[in-house]
Amino acid sequence: MARIIFIEGLPGSGKTTFAKRLSEDLKGDVRLFIEGDLHPIDLAWCSYTDDTTYHRLLERFPEQAAQIQSHSRFEDGHWITAYTQVRPAPKRFYDAFEMHEVYRYQDLEPFHKIHVARYQTFAETADAATYIFECVLLQNHINELILKHDLSQSAMIAYFQALLEPLRQHDIQLIHLVQSDVETTLRRVVEERRSDNPEWPDWIDLVVAYIERLPHAKPKGYLGTDGALRYFKDRQATEQALLPKLDIPYKTIVVNDDYDPAYERLLDHLR
Repeated sequence: MARIIFIEGLPGSGKTTFAKRLSEDLKGDVRLFIEGDLHPIDLAWCSYTDDTTYHRLLERFPEQAAQIQSHSRFEDGHWITAYTQVRPAPKRFYDAFEMHEVYRYQDLEPFHKIHVARYQTFAETADAATYIFECVLLQNHINELILKHDLSQSAMIAYFQALLEPLRQHDIQLIHLVQSDVETTLRRVVEERRSDNPEWPDWIDLVVAYIERLPHAKPKGYLGTDGALRYFKDRQATEQALLPKLDIPYKTIVVNDDYDPAYERLLDHLR
């Protein structure tokens, strides 16, 4: 039986830092996967291509070909490439691979089906180890469900239940990092994530562009920086409402910019 620890929360809540610290502090065979890795269940920041498209991309970017291959896996007839792990590369490289993310799908059914199949495969093949999954269960799926498909709470529950069902044979634990002051934290993150590369926009500009291109952003008023901040507040509330209904063990850790004490509370819970 595997032990699976999901670390979830808004940007700036400490997900990545806490996940990395846990991978060092927990005992035994501990395997850390963060967003953008070549991941056993997640596809964020990964392209998903058929064999022909994959080899065309290799030919298009010969200088990155060796790295592309080292960050790729062939699975169920498709190549999965953790393309953001390929560095250095020109911006057009990342733009080309981004066009082949499953997050570009307009239909929810294939998006969901691909992920359910990956969860099932992982459940059947996981070793008796501790797996730490940062930012994979709630964040990216919730964004799609709210902003692209405007699902009801009951539909969201069914969606996540289908993802989680294969994993119930294992020891699942979810840590939900909740920010008591979402706006203050996110405004700090906006300043911390200013780009020092003139070729790349700031993090908040990317976030706003992502939110605004999804069909339900405008009707819900999630436009511009203030709209993005409002969306994150609403998303945290949605996550808090969903978790008690998913029938999995979870622990809420409130973070008030007191990251070290919050981490100790998390570690005490998991030990």
